[in-house]
This record gives sequence, structure tokens and C-alpha cells, in this order.
Amino acid sequence: MSEGTCWLCARPLGHRVEWHHPLPKSRGGRETVPVHPICHRTLHVTFANAELARIGTDAERLRAHPALARFLGWISGKSPDFHARTFGASGSTETEESGFSRAFRFDKLNHHKEMAGGSGRYSGIGMSESIH
Repeated sequence: MSEGTCWLCARPLGHRVEWHHPLPKSRGGRETVPVHPICHRTLHVTFANAELARIGTDAERLRAHPALARFLGWISGKSPDFHARTFGASGSTETEESGFSRAFRFDKLNHHKEMAGGSGRYSGIGMSESIH
């Protein structure tokens, strides 16, 4: 097991550790911080690189974001090596995403439909549809 804690959720690190660039490499970032794979995936499902660049290395600001606060509450009781199959924004199964992140995507889709005057129901929405 790795020593230390996850930069995002502050839980102890498990056997698998990924390295996140708080300031994305595409924006000149070089520093990396240790994170659980599920925390890393959730960061990138929730935020675009431009948003991560604006937030920078302020982990507290990330943790305060409503979507991440819900995720952190959900993940807090899980073991350090907890793994959940995930779906990226495009519905691809090649990435990991928590059940939380999938639910967040549907919440986001529902919000977009409501803002557009739709019913907000998920009728006919497939997992492979984008929510952009």
C-alpha cells in the first residue's frame, strides 16, 4: 500500500496511485499530486482543463464545488482501493467513473433539459449520448 493521502479526498492511498497535474500540462503545469484513480477520473469528468487551470492548486476550492462535495461525501467511507467502473462524458467504457459520476452526468443532463424548457425526464436517453 502506498503511504500518504489522496490530494483530493484525503483518504489514505491504496495500491494504485495516479498522478494528477493540478495545473494541467496543456496549461504549463509540471507539479503532480497523488490521487486515487477514481478521484482522478472524477476530476476530469467534472472539470475541463480550462476550469482546472483557473482553479489551479487550490484543492479546498475544488472540494467546495457542489459536484465534488457530493462525490467526496459518497467516497469517504470507501476503502482506499475501491474501484468502480465508470463512463466518461461520451459514454465510453474505456475510462473509470463512479456510480456517483454517472448520476452526476444524468443530473447535469436533466438540468440542461430543464433550462431548455424540456420536461427534465430521461425518456429515451442512452448512456452513449453526450451532455455537452
